[in-house]
Amino acid sequence: MKHVIVGNGVAGVTAARGIVRSDPDEEVHIFGFEPYPYYRRPLLWEFIAGQIERHAVFFRPPDWYAGPGIQLHLGARVTQLDPVGHRLYVEVSGERPASGRSVEYDRLLLATGGRAFVPPCEGVEKDGVFTLRTLDDALAIKACAQEASRAIVI
Repeated sequence: MKHVIVGNGVAGVTAARGIVRSDPDEEVHIFGFEPYPYYRRPLLWEFIAGQIERHAVFFRPPDWYAGPGIQLHLGARVTQLDPVGHRLYVEVSGERPASGRSVEYDRLLLATGGRAFVPPCEGVEKDGVFTLRTLDDALAIKACAQEASRAIVI
């Protein structure tokens, strides 16, 4: 049976581990929009503060996924879902053309997580205004902090 998980966060990775532990012969694919394997979001502030190195935010190295039989697809944006046909369509960053290739599945789990809410107030679109949700957010904040002498955290 082919299991497809959309979302490479704690829910998606935990579900994938549970599936392969239950039956190592199951085929499990995780599709994650970000170019990174699962990382611990609560540690991002420690990375920004310089208390830990970048590698310390990652839960497992990328080669860990293959060990338990999980196929990890990073930089993969799911653009369309056909639940009747048991198929989804994926664009992978770096693929040219962005073909929107299709992937069939027997079982599907949508574990896409959340997004940071930005209140509708003046100035939120300006350079130097950030949310902290992803590793890319943390990298941008850390880079900006190198040049900044003041900051406001809300």
